[in-house]
Amino acid sequence: MSAADVFIRRLGKLGVRERAALKASAALPHEPDVAAHDAFTAAYWPIRNSHLPRDPCRVVAALYFWHPDNGDGGNLVHSLRRLDKTQTERLVTELLAASFAVLPEVLLKAVRQLAAAGIPIDWPQLLDDLREWNRGDSSVQDKWAESWLQPQGERHAD
Repeated sequence: MSAADVFIRRLGKLGVRERAALKASAALPHEPDVAAHDAFTAAYWPIRNSHLPRDPCRVVAALYFWHPDNGDGGNLVHSLRRLDKTQTERLVTELLAASFAVLPEVLLKAVRQLAAAGIPIDWPQLLDDLREWNRGDSSVQDKWAESWLQPQGERHAD
């Protein structure tokens, strides 16, 4: 089991108050919230030496409770492809162009759309992708773009 899988499982074990605090922190990302910080720390602290950077874990922790259905493969854009392409094209463009600093706001839009449609998200894969988001080679963004542009029915190896 990967460190990302362990972290997602730890999120699933949080209590109702902790879940609510983390979920609220996604909608108000610039507001300090002690309850959300404590909930995140409870999930992250035991795995802090696992080479999972704190910031991507914090983003996933805030988004997870908006739609905790875990998919079994494929990056976020692969999931978004299951929605009406005309409604999600602009969102995918925003995601691909986003710096890590603004990415949580755009990701929240995507997560909420997927939740409304009942389409699961591969949370460990998203965490792995966010961990690599700021690499100089833009490899994650390239993979997401390839997922968006591939013909319907094909599946890109993530």
